[in-house]
Amino acid sequence: MFSRFDTRFGRISAWLLVLAAALSAGRGFAATSIEWATYDPAAFQRAQHEDKVIMLVLEVPWSAPVAMAHEMLWNQPEVVQAVNSDFVAIRERADLRPDLARRYPSQGWPAVTFLLPNGSPLFFRESESGTPRRMATTAMAPERMALHLSEVSAYYKTEQSAVIQLAATQDRIIAETARPTAAPVGRATVATAATAFAETFDAEHRYFGGAPRIPRFELIEVMQVLSAEETDPWEVLAKTSLKTLLDKLGDPEGGGIYRMAVGLDWSRPQKEKLLDRNARMLDNLTLAWRLSGKRSDRDRALAQGRFLATAFSKEDGSLASALCVSCPGGRDDAVLSGSNGVAAAALIHAGAALEDESLIDRGLAAASFLARERHLPGRGLPRAVMNGQTILPLYLEDLQGAAWGFLAAYEITGEKAWLGRAEDLAKVALAKLRDADLGALRDTVPRPAGPIPLRHALYPQRENSRMVRVLVRLYHYTADAGYFDAAKTILEAFGASYRRVEIHAPAYVLASYEYFYPPTLVTVRGEGGDAEAAALRRAALGSEYPFTLVVSSTSAAGQPATVQAVHGGETLARPLADALGLRAALADLRIRYQARVNRHDGEEE
Repeated sequence: MFSRFDTRFGRISAWLLVLAAALSAGRGFAATSIEWATYDPAAFQRAQHEDKVIMLVLEVPWSAPVAMAHEMLWNQPEVVQAVNSDFVAIRERADLRPDLARRYPSQGWPAVTFLLPNGSPLFFRESESGTPRRMATTAMAPERMALHLSEVSAYYKTEQSAVIQLAATQDRIIAETARPTAAPVGRATVATAATAFAETFDAEHRYFGGAPRIPRFELIEVMQVLSAEETDPWEVLAKTSLKTLLDKLGDPEGGGIYRMAVGLDWSRPQKEKLLDRNARMLDNLTLAWRLSGKRSDRDRALAQGRFLATAFSKEDGSLASALCVSCPGGRDDAVLSGSNGVAAAALIHAGAALEDESLIDRGLAAASFLARERHLPGRGLPRAVMNGQTILPLYLEDLQGAAWGFLAAYEITGEKAWLGRAEDLAKVALAKLRDADLGALRDTVPRPAGPIPLRHALYPQRENSRMVRVLVRLYHYTADAGYFDAAKTILEAFGASYRRVEIHAPAYVLASYEYFYPPTLVTVRGEGGDAEAAALRRAALGSEYPFTLVVSSTSAAGQPATVQAVHGGETLARPLADALGLRAALADLRIRYQARVNRHDGEEE
């Protein structure tokens, strides 16, 4: 009965063509409207009072199918009539509500999921012994949508007892499987996982995995950082995959990188440009330049940095969330806190490595916006502010992303206030989101009296892994072992299940790498605002070793700025005051460390 509830990517463009053809015939109906509600208690109370199914529609503003649905589906009389008669309709932006996007997942936009009045998804079986399937779909021609709606309503009314029981069973399964599986982790985890990633490389298409072709920034970064430890095979994989990504999804005319491509052969590129993806692209390109020192790599990183700094820029210092043809004015001006933090860090790090002060200034402007307009000491920060309304609740990705931006601001300026802000956000995450039993961080604060899915915690591995990287840096910057212990606890919480979602595993491996491998820890001593100290910080952040961290301390009045560095027990022979010679000195420090490790390994053999 419900086999048509399918959300494969190929269906989206097909329904657009069918929908346009159907409406071009002109049926002459008067426009009416659906009674949309938001995902709040009033909507669920109404659904329970009227005993109706909820039709939840999750959208993103940059999606062309979403724009088409607004123009040619949701305003069609047969759809409006079916929805208003038999459903409570809820519509939300998925990018503003990642908690909903995780609990009601989809492979296309708009994402339509049918819920019980308590918020649990409806499930159905195609046969008595079949596997339960979530009742979800995407947009389609109006006549088909009206038919689907009538079938869903009839299914609920005639099979209500069985539907409720099936949903309750699936709720329990979802809650149980959401919990990560713990296991000890160690340095070997990095090499083992990286080798498995390398085996997914598609030589024909010169990239990792299959369709759809989604940018795998953190997987490329894994290959990049490992190439700094051992060249083969990581260097070739990193360079090849990054070049493919640029060739296939890079916009050669307008700049930046597209969201994804649907086909295995990179066909049907989805040409929206999202802030966070363009920021992570800049991270990859900056690291490629630091590792190679080639002019061509520098030029690509600089072009991406300047694109990011200008195309998404807003007057208040913040950065818009997306560039999109379907958005008014070609841009979605929502300011997402986490993405702004990630972009701020990318711009600051790129500016230091590329010796471009305009990129550093733009990154600091975005970080300053978050500090000034979003950061609530002791409480975290909201995801966004839309039309004067604060978008809550608290989300892990925003705490992590903003903290990442604040740490970059500290690294480049040496100002302790930035470090304090990053610490505050990390402490909020640990205090409000950490599961005491598991050690992992929840995606948001559970709502015991809310709809069923929001009562249960989810533990997003990628966001947990990214927070580990924040905690590791805080440990090195503050010498507070509590941060390091918390990082280890999170890693161990996912130790046996980090490969469960393959696309998120590289973030875990990066976090493990930074936990188990020593950084090059550079300490810059100088007076506040000292130009020489600033030059030393920039030189250190642009050094060729990926995992280089920069700490600042105050020197005695009148003393010149100097720098000391340590890597795995090896230190510079003497403090340096020359930014020009610092990068060479840091490279020599790494060579001495590696030679000592090699000697130790040889003695053990």
